[in-house]
Amino acid sequence: MLELKFPRLITAPNSRSVLKLCNRAIRRRKTDIMFDLSTVEFITPFGITVISGTTTQCLRAGKRVFYRLPRKNEVHQYLSSIGFLDFFEMNAIGAQQRRTSIALRQLMGLDPIYIDDLVQLIDFNMNLSRGVRDSIRLSVQELLTNAFDHSRSPIGCFVCAQFTPKRQLIRLSVTDFGIGIFRALTTVKAYSNVKNSHAAITLALEEGVSSRRGKTAGYGLWHIRRFARVNKGTMTVISGDGKVNFYHKSIEPRPMPSEFKGTAIELKINADKEGFYFLTGERESLFGDIGSG
Repeated sequence: MLELKFPRLITAPNSRSVLKLCNRAIRRRKTDIMFDLSTVEFITPFGITVISGTTTQCLRAGKRVFYRLPRKNEVHQYLSSIGFLDFFEMNAIGAQQRRTSIALRQLMGLDPIYIDDLVQLIDFNMNLSRGVRDSIRLSVQELLTNAFDHSRSPIGCFVCAQFTPKRQLIRLSVTDFGIGIFRALTTVKAYSNVKNSHAAITLALEEGVSSRRGKTAGYGLWHIRRFARVNKGTMTVISGDGKVNFYHKSIEPRPMPSEFKGTAIELKINADKEGFYFLTGERESLFGDIGSG
């Protein structure tokens, strides 16, 4: 049996060690694998989606997967409440909406009800205007469409979201196990000169950039990033051997020593203010200018 002991913190900032362990599980030939989470003290939706997708890949390859659950009761309860512990049993049942979390799901295609649940979690804790609420719904739909249309992930994508009242922070994570942003973009002639994963990730967050041909696309990441900027939140994108953190006023690229075969996105939204966000003039155009007040 291959035993993989995960670190105390399973978060996007700690992604190097987490993805290194997941890659070991995926690359190991048919064998039993133990995911040792016993000493984990904090895990975010990023960690939940990555580990769930890794588990699915291993099971598809004929491996048996076991978990050593966290000793910390608070973490254990959180994993249970967000649907991690009974993921494979509840996956066909549907999302369980709570005021503080949206349960883990493996999506093989767009699910309007689940998308509404994600948007309602944000709206419930931030009191969004109708224009921004509709805009975010369309952006999340576009974000998920990316995973289905050009990631070529054989197992779809893994999604969950969590609101932490103490920190007044919303975390939304979407992870696929496809070809990655760099390979997807460079299949398009207009982007064939992109040199590496960092450049591809940064380019992918520009308006209208997409590897989908003949369709109006390329607004999901761009618009969500704009919303995060106004909110002074953070967007982290990991794909291939690149990782880019998008902060309020800066972009921080970092190399990944262990290549991640897919794309993991975590959005952190601050919910510690009044939370009134709106499209300028509340026009019907969902991708108009964003403001806050």
